[in-house]
Amino acid sequence: MRRRDLLIGLSAFAAALAGCSPVGRHRAGAAESPASAAVPSPAPLPAAAPQTHTTLPPFWGINTNIKFRRNDENYRRTVIALTRDLHMGYVREAVFQVGGRDVDEPFNWDWLDRTMADLEASGLGCVLAIRTEDCRNPDGFGPLWERNVRYRVRSAAKRYGRKILWYTPWNEPDLEPVDMTTILRAQSIVWSELKDVDDALMLESAPLSTPRGEGNMMYQLCDAGMTRYCDYLGCHSHHGIQDQSPNSLKHAWLAQQQANASSGYPIRPVVLSENGYRWTRVRYSDEHLLRACWARLNQVQVKRYGYDKGIVYSLALSRAQGGTFNLVDPDAGYTRFEPTYDAYRDAYNPDTWSISRGFNGGFEDEQTDPTRGWVVHYNPLRLTGQHQPFAEWERVSFCTDGRGARTGKGYCRMTSGGENKIRRLVEGLTLGRTYTLTAWVRLSGPGAQAQLAAMGHNRMNGLDDQISPTSDVDRWVELRTQFTPSHPWVVIGLDHNGRGEALWDDVTLEPVSV
Repeated sequence: MRRRDLLIGLSAFAAALAGCSPVGRHRAGAAESPASAAVPSPAPLPAAAPQTHTTLPPFWGINTNIKFRRNDENYRRTVIALTRDLHMGYVREAVFQVGGRDVDEPFNWDWLDRTMADLEASGLGCVLAIRTEDCRNPDGFGPLWERNVRYRVRSAAKRYGRKILWYTPWNEPDLEPVDMTTILRAQSIVWSELKDVDDALMLESAPLSTPRGEGNMMYQLCDAGMTRYCDYLGCHSHHGIQDQSPNSLKHAWLAQQQANASSGYPIRPVVLSENGYRWTRVRYSDEHLLRACWARLNQVQVKRYGYDKGIVYSLALSRAQGGTFNLVDPDAGYTRFEPTYDAYRDAYNPDTWSISRGFNGGFEDEQTDPTRGWVVHYNPLRLTGQHQPFAEWERVSFCTDGRGARTGKGYCRMTSGGENKIRRLVEGLTLGRTYTLTAWVRLSGPGAQAQLAAMGHNRMNGLDDQISPTSDVDRWVELRTQFTPSHPWVVIGLDHNGRGEALWDDVTLEPVSV
């Protein structure tokens, strides 16, 4: 079966809606082959001013795993070049195989020093995992263990200081056989030692395996005061980034808001320090293509929930799930897994979404892909068998026949059968300036409802959605809302409850005149 038919199988639907483009119809082509040509060895690193945490990097970084080939200069420089090619502004590395597991063991910082020098020369930043879990623990998290942790933290902080964008203490402790009290104590030790070296150094909370955490650990830690000991609340998210996921990105905010309301603990910006999708998650005859679709939805969803930064997992050498999180294979000439690699390079470039380029608010530009431009929200975990399309893609069409348009010829049509959502990321907003978001919708059928939403714009509350709803039918209704961003972006949401039909047109975003 051809890739186009595999993704959606909407030929009959398209015939019934002449002039409309069902959004799931991919154009097949050579770029969608599982892997592309090998990447050549990188040129010498270009000169660039070093970054510190006071210079905000791009939103996205990536896990490079230089630590696994710490003495391989070609690997180090190649993945740095690929990081820049992907429009990402920093990498995540770790204090790994450098010694210093206890106060009697000296450090050998050689590979990490070389890595930091090459990153600085390339204009890239670094997030550093201190890996307190590697410290020797001879007395069951007693005074000797604490002394070893303080030694490791202080040594790393004094050596690299503000060259590090932020530090992270303990990776996914909710999956370890430790209790909440120990995790919180470790966090407070790292916080006190780091701030004693330099109060300006930034610390992430020990990132949990999901925004909820195993056994609701995120809620427990926030209720116990975790945000007193971090500058960012940290978590990981793999696969389940859709709104209805049990591990939805919203939980990092809900947990903080609950703790703030009950105990007055501070609310921190949220960072996503691992974020990826393995291609064996579901049975699908072209899993690389499915993964590319997920990557584009993921970019919008992470910003829809107002996260501060995100780190892709993984560029190469991840051993998790047999290496199926990786974007390139260094053992095959740095072969890129396509179309996933190109999906990241395009969708994770903020220029792709710049307000200066427009956002097709009148739907006049043809759109045939559900994950480019206006992104159709779907559940990527629902696909459990081959040749099964996503129902969300079947119910949403971007049309250019003029029959359902308010003005011009373009419009978006949503049909019944389930909740429909489309999202559009718009970058390049001015912080602190108020914007007006408007859209026109025409509902038909009993029980039909729709809403316009401005989402993800608030750095300190990713759930601060500004919404304008309607249930009026059989006429065009203007929906309007305003927001003042503390992030330089907004995610526009057009939602339909799945009853009857909704036609959308003429979406505009304008700054309020001063």
